[in-house]
Amino acid sequence: MIIEIKDLIFASPGSAAVLKNISLSIKKGEKVGVIGSNGSGKSTLVYHLNGLNKPTSGSVAIDGLKIEKSTAETVRRKVGLLFQNPDDMLFMPRIIDDLLFGPLNVGMNRDEALVKAAEFLKMFDIAEFADRPPFTLSQGQRRFAALAAVLMMDPEILVMDEPTSDLDPFHRRKLINLLQKRNETMVTVSHDLDFISDTCERVILLLNGKIQADGKASDILSNRELLENNQMELPLRLQ
Repeated sequence: MIIEIKDLIFASPGSAAVLKNISLSIKKGEKVGVIGSNGSGKSTLVYHLNGLNKPTSGSVAIDGLKIEKSTAETVRRKVGLLFQNPDDMLFMPRIIDDLLFGPLNVGMNRDEALVKAAEFLKMFDIAEFADRPPFTLSQGQRRFAALAAVLMMDPEILVMDEPTSDLDPFHRRKLINLLQKRNETMVTVSHDLDFISDTCERVILLLNGKIQADGKASDILSNRELLENNQMELPLRLQ
């Protein structure tokens, strides 16, 4: 298993637990959607996968390596995390600088990094903005730039938090097509259940910090009673 979570409890100091005894395993290459109503613990859960959140108790291991202070740097090389807000990830003067930042800091040759960056900029239709500051791009374009910066690091695991937010239908479909062709292990948090259906083979449903269902995406996403009992609705295409 490339991801192994055991008896995970997470609570901020002085607050009730947000995650309650979460245990799950994810195989290499698996595409997993994490769904649930607002406040169910989705983002809190996936932010444990690169050590951004630290368990109150329990453990998280990536490719057999338990996440702790001594292993955090190695784990973060394996796990690419796309934040819900791309502005939290774009901090350089130009978009191209954001794409080069990670690779150059781990020793990649600059010319090789530039070639790789050009490929991703073209893939996401933002090549013409390479020399522009991030704030001059639309929210959707910034989201694609942030994802390109993550993919520049060749993560073994791609974790995405609400990746379709602010994408128009054309670019949402472009993202779906791109993800369907990639081979990384993927963990996706999204309220967009049609997107989850198109990109994930397995779904984990959370409510109040607990796993309510874990199984085949088509089974969970078509189960009206299960979804409604957990404060969700069927994907639009099934309504």
